[in-house]
Amino acid sequence: MKKYYKIVLLLILGTSLQAQQELSERLMSHLNNFSKVNPSYFPQDGLMISLPSVGLSLMHTGPSFQDLYEKQSTGKYQIRGDQALEAFDSHNLFGGAFSADLLGVAFTKGENSFSLNYGMYANGSIDYTADAAKLLLKGNGEFVGQTLSIGPEISVNVYDKIGLGYARKFGDWSVGARMNFLFGRKSLSTQEHYVNLTTSSDYYALDLQTDYVLRSSDFLNIDSETNKVSLGEMTYKPGLGKNGKGYGLDFGFTYQVDKQLSIFSSVTNIGSILWKENTSIYSSQTHMVYEGVQIQSLANLDTASLSGMLDSIQQFVGLEESEGTFKTVLSPAFMGGGSLKISDKTTFNGVIVFNEIMGNFLPAVGLGVQRQLAPWAKVGGSLSYQNKRINHIGLNTTVKFGPVQMFMATDNILTFIAPRSSGTMHFRAGMSVMFGKVARQKTIYGLG
Repeated sequence: MKKYYKIVLLLILGTSLQAQQELSERLMSHLNNFSKVNPSYFPQDGLMISLPSVGLSLMHTGPSFQDLYEKQSTGKYQIRGDQALEAFDSHNLFGGAFSADLLGVAFTKGENSFSLNYGMYANGSIDYTADAAKLLLKGNGEFVGQTLSIGPEISVNVYDKIGLGYARKFGDWSVGARMNFLFGRKSLSTQEHYVNLTTSSDYYALDLQTDYVLRSSDFLNIDSETNKVSLGEMTYKPGLGKNGKGYGLDFGFTYQVDKQLSIFSSVTNIGSILWKENTSIYSSQTHMVYEGVQIQSLANLDTASLSGMLDSIQQFVGLEESEGTFKTVLSPAFMGGGSLKISDKTTFNGVIVFNEIMGNFLPAVGLGVQRQLAPWAKVGGSLSYQNKRINHIGLNTTVKFGPVQMFMATDNILTFIAPRSSGTMHFRAGMSVMFGKVARQKTIYGLG
């Protein structure tokens, strides 16, 4: 079982993957899916039906696998020691995102466009400290006499979304907004996350101070007497989430500068969910000392030592359970960019994006190009700055057979070539069906 704990450690501390900053759709303005990131987008067809579009991402703003581990002559990987610990920031963000835009319909007539969309989304993030990384990688034995601030901040939301959108053209301007109705399925989040751990030289006595509040809706259950944790059912059920309800808003604008250039801006994913059903609130406000506990590095744990360590810690972590409602907020994204058509077959796109995740503003900048190879096929590439790195190379392709448009995209093809040094992992694919060209002045979205 020891290898499984190492796998978990690799996933948490050994990836440098940026997720919510996904740029592929923002750099493919010829796609009907572009309306997802800019509600002012006008489809080029009178009736457009969006079929499933699925995206999967992971992120870690801390060090990469290559920063943390070095390959030994035996072929095994070993933690770099103190050099690895220095690679962590004071706060590090780890998380993932899954989005499934399941069905959408857009109807455009003249200067007006109406849309209806449904999708399911899952987003999770953990903000952990460098001290928490020290404890995971080294245990507490090397930090005698030191106080480690280890309380992680957690945010996980799984919800359905129904969006009603409207866009209108005013000459060279187009503006659009989308009202989103949110239906919560599951949630896990912290309200307070203060946990300080001091190890004494006197038989590894642990001094623990906590002010920690964990809120759950159908995500997990903790027995307050034994601290035994059980997860809620994680299978997908058709229909809308019933544990929480909320509202959201997206809005944006586009300005047609001339026949070759347009600029646009949008703010998306503003909103919150109020969780009322199947809720539990677990709180720990304690200051206790426990003697004789040495927390081992996760890299060295096996089943028996992990069980013993948890049993010891559970004896002095006091948890109190209560019921009540709570609110979680979505992670908004702010985007600005433009599209420049330099020929009938070539278009350049550029965007600047700021994502707000758990109080952290994460910037990303991307430049992309789209080239039409045939009447039914387009290919594109991109270069982007994400996660303090500029080595993200993206590829995408779009094909259209009759009314059916299909696409695939990744923000960083290097993830699949050299994953240990990669800064981003992301993949998205989807399709739509379009009927009836709109009779109006040709715009320069994408390749026209």
